Amino acid sequence: MTSRENCGYSSRTIFAAWVQGNFRIAAGCFWNTLDEFESAVDESYSCEAAETYKQAARDCVAELTVKLNKAGE
Repeated sequence: MTSRENCGYSSRTIFAAWVQGNFRIAAGCFWNTLDEFESAVDESYSCEAAETYKQAARDCVAELTVKLNKAGE
């Protein structure tokens, strides 16, 4: 699992986890795939704020990918 602190309007800590063959993002009560996270963020945040929040999740996934050696799978 990897995380980023102070994300989004609520300064949440978000997490990325590898669960049953997929990366999942946890943010508050949200728990789903990165694609679903990005869609949810786009519905609630303006352009720059949305991109910053989504990038934090992408960074978590990238870090976890390296940790798990999942690159290229």
